[in-house]
Amino acid sequence: MDPAEVERQLRTLGYIVDPEPASDPDPEPALPFGEALIERLRGTPSGKAHAKTYEGVCRDIIAYVFKQDLLDGRSQKRTTDSINVYDLIYRVAPHNAFWSTLTRDFRARVVMFECKNYTHPLKAMQIFTTERYLSANVLRPVCFILTRKKPHPHAVEAAFGAMRDSQKLLVVLSDDDLVSMIRAKDAQLALGGTTADRLQNDPTEILDQRIYDFIAGIPR
Repeated sequence: MDPAEVERQLRTLGYIVDPEPASDPDPEPALPFGEALIERLRGTPSGKAHAKTYEGVCRDIIAYVFKQDLLDGRSQKRTTDSINVYDLIYRVAPHNAFWSTLTRDFRARVVMFECKNYTHPLKAMQIFTTERYLSANVLRPVCFILTRKKPHPHAVEAAFGAMRDSQKLLVVLSDDDLVSMIRAKDAQLALGGTTADRLQNDPTEILDQRIYDFIAGIPR
């Protein structure tokens, strides 16, 4: 009898059973949302060519970290003179103690974020440029500048001058600061617990510390 026919009959009778196909290895578990944001941030190259990508990552980070506090985010808002453009602008919900205090102290109705995807540390000229977007008279005196590296000392001096002379608050936050806030938010969501527990992991504590360090360092 033909060997192929013998095999067919043996299979029909159940004497030959094909082995189960090897299962695919388990896929790698998805990263927690915060860690996925950190990977996106670190995976975004610096430089002008990737500025929009960096802005998108920053916007998603702000949405994750301050979802309940910063509302109605708008991107690339152009002022009515069609000259000044700033990256991200938000109105502030009234329930968070940090944001309520910040907007009260500086009479701010909105908070701005500028995204600077520079390969080099922020310099004084970028502070001067951003300062022109701010105005205490129209209740827009606060801006957080997001950039890849810690600022050049001359940029810090320029921000000191804007605060001392015009009551405009410009605080520079590096990638390291953003990562710290993301991980604080991760811990806040994971641990939950009492109000005191949540406050212990509140990412606004990082902002508050940066503002304190900045204001405490302003020379007379």
